[in-house]
Amino acid sequence: MPSAGKPAIDVIRHEDLVRLAIHRGPALSVFVPTARHGPETLHGPTRLRNLIRSVTDDAEAAFGADIARLLVEPLQALADDSAAWQRQADGLALFATTTELRQFRLPITLAVDAVVGDRFRLRPLLDSVSGDVFYLLALAQNSVRAFEATRRSIDELPNDHLPASMDDALRFEDPERQLQSQSVGGTDVRFHGHGAGKELDKQALERYFRAVDRGLVELLGPTSLPVVLACVDYYLPIYRDITNLANVVDTPVPGNPEHRSAAELHAAAAPLIEATQEQRATAIATRYHELAGTGHTLTDLGALADAAGHGRIETLLVAGGDSTELDAQILTQVDHVIADAITTGATITVVQPSLIPDSTVAAILRY
Repeated sequence: MPSAGKPAIDVIRHEDLVRLAIHRGPALSVFVPTARHGPETLHGPTRLRNLIRSVTDDAEAAFGADIARLLVEPLQALADDSAAWQRQADGLALFATTTELRQFRLPITLAVDAVVGDRFRLRPLLDSVSGDVFYLLALAQNSVRAFEATRRSIDELPNDHLPASMDDALRFEDPERQLQSQSVGGTDVRFHGHGAGKELDKQALERYFRAVDRGLVELLGPTSLPVVLACVDYYLPIYRDITNLANVVDTPVPGNPEHRSAAELHAAAAPLIEATQEQRATAIATRYHELAGTGHTLTDLGALADAAGHGRIETLLVAGGDSTELDAQILTQVDHVIADAITTGATITVVQPSLIPDSTVAAILRY
């Protein structure tokens, strides 16, 4: 779990997926909806205890009592750890082997589920790595706020790592520069002192933005998740030039964000993320349909399993939505295809079910 002051989610990186995908042997995958605040946080451990009771018999039948005990004991310890349930997001994914328990706190609501097998169930994780999760940076001269968001929710992150304002970021600047800043209409900044006005403005903004970026990188850690800026338009290209973040979205939430609420910022940012991801998914689905009938696509699960195992899948399209409604045997096959595709370097894309209406998964082949 991240320490206090860090985001309440655990970003799932590619290496995490690979590590889960390559596992073979006794495996227990558990998914629990959780709550960030209030009395609803008490429901999480109760749900987990109920799942433990329901899945223990399955684990004993599959692997014997001793292996089952090794799988469920860490889950029971987590259920009894009251402090852990006060540091949750919207969903908790747990992956237990006989030697370790891996936990991912996710900003998406998960359906209650527990699965025993010789491989992990990975499908519920894909929404967290497919662009549904993003960060929002509200960047103004007089304030800086960072948020963790999905298309449906937003939460402000602690600002311990971020400067409070431009004045705060530049207060230790060389006094010889004799810079004094003043707000112009709440959306611009002018500096008076030595130097050529406009160039000095940009240089000061760059220093300010570097201070903000350093703090944001410390706060978020290494991440490839999208970052949306809420700022006046001309801030975006300057910030993009200096940032160490991998994925700053091309279009900002325009205007001075100082006096806009989190809900207002989210209402403006979520469509930007949704449009970007839908364009990407639609483009991949269009390519898939263009290749259909040429021998470079597959939808049959048996054929997909063989292709995934031999590294033939270039792009795997996975239909979004609640997969728990599918037949258990189909779900297991889908998980095997996903795992093998991940370990052989395929691109995994979650798409609207309407884009691949005849299949739960489909593939574009390398050869």
